[in-house]
Amino acid sequence: MLKINQKFTFVEMNIALKILMVLSINLMFGQVDKDLLKNIIQMRENHLLNQKTTLIWQEYNHTTITSKTENIFKLTDTIWKDKTRNIFKIDSSSYKLKQFNSNKHFYQSERNINHERKNGQHRSVVTKYKMAGFEQPIYESLALELYSFSIFDNEFYYLHNKEIHPLSIKGLKTYDFEIKENGAEEYIVHFKQKNRSPLFGWFIVDKHSLQIKKAEIKNISFIDVNVIYENIYSETHQNYLPKKTEILIKKGKRDSDLKIFGKAIYFKLEREKGFFTDEVYVLSTSTYDSFSLKDIANNKKKYISIDFNINENEIFRRDNVNFKNDYRNENAYKFIDSLSTQNKIEKRLNIARKLYDGFYPINQLDINLKRIVNYNNYEGFRIGLGLQTNEKFSKRFKSSGHLGYGFDDRKMKYLLKQAMRIGIFSDSWLGIEFQDDIREIGSTKFQTDNEDFIFLNLRPLNLTTFYADRHIKGELNTKILQRTHTVASLSYSDINPLFDYRYLNAGKLFQRFNMTALTLSMQWEPFSKYMQTPNEKIIYKTGFPTFTFQFSESFSGVTKNDFNFQKFDFKTEYQKKFWNGHEIKYFFQSGLILGSTPLTHLYSVFPNSADNPNVFQRFDISGKNTFETMRRNEFFSDRFIFSELIYEIPLHLSKTFEPIISLVSRYGIGNLSDKNQHLDFNFKTMEKGYWESGVEFFNLFNWFGLSAFYRHGPYQLQSFEENISIKLNFRIVI
Repeated sequence: MLKINQKFTFVEMNIALKILMVLSINLMFGQVDKDLLKNIIQMRENHLLNQKTTLIWQEYNHTTITSKTENIFKLTDTIWKDKTRNIFKIDSSSYKLKQFNSNKHFYQSERNINHERKNGQHRSVVTKYKMAGFEQPIYESLALELYSFSIFDNEFYYLHNKEIHPLSIKGLKTYDFEIKENGAEEYIVHFKQKNRSPLFGWFIVDKHSLQIKKAEIKNISFIDVNVIYENIYSETHQNYLPKKTEILIKKGKRDSDLKIFGKAIYFKLEREKGFFTDEVYVLSTSTYDSFSLKDIANNKKKYISIDFNINENEIFRRDNVNFKNDYRNENAYKFIDSLSTQNKIEKRLNIARKLYDGFYPINQLDINLKRIVNYNNYEGFRIGLGLQTNEKFSKRFKSSGHLGYGFDDRKMKYLLKQAMRIGIFSDSWLGIEFQDDIREIGSTKFQTDNEDFIFLNLRPLNLTTFYADRHIKGELNTKILQRTHTVASLSYSDINPLFDYRYLNAGKLFQRFNMTALTLSMQWEPFSKYMQTPNEKIIYKTGFPTFTFQFSESFSGVTKNDFNFQKFDFKTEYQKKFWNGHEIKYFFQSGLILGSTPLTHLYSVFPNSADNPNVFQRFDISGKNTFETMRRNEFFSDRFIFSELIYEIPLHLSKTFEPIISLVSRYGIGNLSDKNQHLDFNFKTMEKGYWESGVEFFNLFNWFGLSAFYRHGPYQLQSFEENISIKLNFRIVI
């Protein structure tokens, strides 16, 4: 009995200690002087960097990937393949890489940057850069927002994600705080985020001005990230201003390999401490000076976040004493440049970037991989060749085109296009093209859209209805308007439907017709961030929502034009990713046609299913923004609305199995004014509204997955099997 009582007493003591511990933590991060915190927040929000006053300053950045070689003691490492069968291999890479890293870094870059901030807009101008191993830098890498430049900024970035600033009104609800005095002149404000993988750290605040003197922010999870902000008081500006920032990224606690910059570096949790890659880290340091209040004239590039104005004679603003303290800094460029040349790293990277867009570079030409082999039910197998000149050929002139031959229709198709650059900053091109090819009926293409490159695109397999499109077109392509991409074109086309179809217009039957059309397209991305490189203007960070507008006018009575109609098209896209990796996506598109329009140029509203009652005979690849249960050529409209809502949930089930579950709901509605004028072709209209819902499983096996959708609502078919769609999907998951 005594033992039992002692046991209960011991348990009760444990419970009591845990309660006391929780209470102490709650007291530590609960009972703080909120008025003092609010005053500190107000001083940060009203800081000089957040005011409308124009401020300019300079930055020097030095980034390395390296290691502390003195911590690496293993010459070889045992990698077990199967411990039960005693199968292993010896890995000597630790020894080899330590030898390499002992007198040089793995990677190094330097930059001089001029900053200007006016009316809340921040602009950076790179005046000098050097990137080990590359003659031309990877411009996108220069725009990586690993963390906020200043701890005073209202926008707080951390590892590419926008976080709530700890010292903000919202931050009071998102973080727990503890305030301590640090001598007679300073406060230390500790903070900790309340979610599962929290940010935490501290601020040192000047007691008199309540401004931030120093800050350290950490995140310890599968990688350890530490950001330090150092500020210095400026008598001239009566404010603490940034002096130095530093970010350190190294291995954390992780059950699988961690890759940084692709496959350049990886960490293994299973290895013993002291193995080479466990000691590798990324260190990026920036120093700031020359802060000045100076009026800046309005600049047509003010919306360009990052610009390049290279001065070859400029020297790096580094502290040469500190730079030479690590002897590996001096050797890095020589060794890495030599290694890059020997292994053709820059060439391989250029190939990889071209492949992403669907091209393979060979000297001055790029081969269009999208044109090599295709298949549809009209042409059968189509083989072809597509080429375009690249920047090695000319930065001012561009030629492109393709040839294709269908084995079933036994006809050759072609496109030839010539363009001349007429503006560098505006990235404006003036071009002309000649085409004799086929197009899917009822399809709408926005001129500002790039043709997606899909390694495996089976959507056209069941397409049977096309029209021949022979045209000549002049085109102006420009980005002269802020945050936009605009295309204006004037074309004359000979349209020949390649199926049984006649169109009755004004008492006359048409089987083949001519069109003269003016088309204006604009893609507007008000929340994206732009970079002006020496060669082009690019978006380095897409912001949402995005908007695209298009207007087409077909002129009757001009060059034997047969129809007069106006076509208005609009689409918008929105995406938001949450801290837990979940993502919500919304897509909306609508169109309106006024006037007499043949079936070829109406809207088919994105069908992607063959007309077959058997579910497995309809099995193919799912599309993007398409109705997977709608039969091709089932509906046509001259006005429509399409809406799609997606919620994605990533799952980390094991080291090698990380599928993505996507919940999808789609809705469409449309109508047609003159259905009786379209002869010899059966179809329906969609005025009752079309519904489809389903689930998609991505990345089940090597980027392949499965999709399942169900057709419901007014246009539901008779049998369950006819309403079901099961398809393969393909998405590159990195």
